[in-house]
Amino acid sequence: MYKLISSQNKDNLADSLVVLIVEDNRGFSLAVSEALKSRADFPVKIIRAFNLNEAISQVPAPPDAVLLDLNLPDSNGLNTVIELRKAMPNVPIIVITGQDCLKLALDALKSGAQDYVLKGEIDGRYLARTIQYSIERMQAQKQLLKITNQREDFMAVLSHDLKNNLVGCERLIKLFLDGALGEMSKEQKASLSLMHKTMCDSIHISKDLLELYRYDSGKEVLRIEEADLTATVQRAINEVQGFASYANVQLNFRAGSPTQLAMDSIAIEHVVVNLLHNAIKFSPRNSAVDVQTYRTDDTAIVKVKDRGQGLSDLEQQRLFKRINEGRIDRSYDNGGTGLGLYLCHRILQLHNGNLSCLSSKSSGTTFQACIPLAFSSQGLLQAK
Repeated sequence: MYKLISSQNKDNLADSLVVLIVEDNRGFSLAVSEALKSRADFPVKIIRAFNLNEAISQVPAPPDAVLLDLNLPDSNGLNTVIELRKAMPNVPIIVITGQDCLKLALDALKSGAQDYVLKGEIDGRYLARTIQYSIERMQAQKQLLKITNQREDFMAVLSHDLKNNLVGCERLIKLFLDGALGEMSKEQKASLSLMHKTMCDSIHISKDLLELYRYDSGKEVLRIEEADLTATVQRAINEVQGFASYANVQLNFRAGSPTQLAMDSIAIEHVVVNLLHNAIKFSPRNSAVDVQTYRTDDTAIVKVKDRGQGLSDLEQQRLFKRINEGRIDRSYDNGGTGLGLYLCHRILQLHNGNLSCLSSKSSGTTFQACIPLAFSSQGLLQAK
């Protein structure tokens, strides 16, 4: 739909650039139209609409760009940008307004506009260049999004294939460790145990990558049903028990009264597994990790506390970013991508809940996952 207007081809356009002007002041709308036609370096076809409904419902096909007044008879302020962006998701929107306000300009850009122009500073040539740059910027954004999606798809396929191979290798190593394939020396067992731990960590990371891709791409949706939080947490503990035993870390579970709530129990189990995995990984040997479930009047809560070295304030600020390793001074053995905590954060967000961290260098780290008891399918729509 868009025509890239560069210095090489702007004089050779076979078709006119279609610009929709949405402005309720008919005199100003006409003046902008005439200025644009007379001063632009490329053919322009103008369509004029005098309210938002007319712009959305009566324009036969999406234009190449929109000049949009924020305050119209049927819409005011940033809502005008938001509604038009919903109706025309791939069309550059240039806000034209008489309000010289930096905050409003920034808010308009955040709401989906490509540029912001003051009515008192408009002339035809300046406006034509603004339209040109907005179209090219929109094209660049679309190309960047395409490349990003291709990268994410590639990472998902790679993670899936790697996970399958890693699981096969992990099971073979487990057979050796269990003595099913013959006796081994103490040194051989120690080497294979270290290999097994590394393999389990790699499987854990590949699972996180796959889950993260599914949630961020919208290909994974929550499957909400009534489930018992205590039972869900117990399954997570059972899953990481082998890892805890290898690390010589004891898991202490203090369960509150059974808590039934609407949630995706598989997704929440994944959250608890990630929190436990991190707690075990950063705990000293011969220590313990405490797990607790309880509820308040409106919230179900899971707490996971380790007795590790704790996190600094700076490290805590970075915890829930998409790529983050948490501890700046972590050892090579304990390093990670940080994807697990970001994934936990995303899953709890989709439940209208939250994940928080309380940590100090002297008392270890406590993660608290909160899920509202009143969560429903409507909450899922809002979370998205």
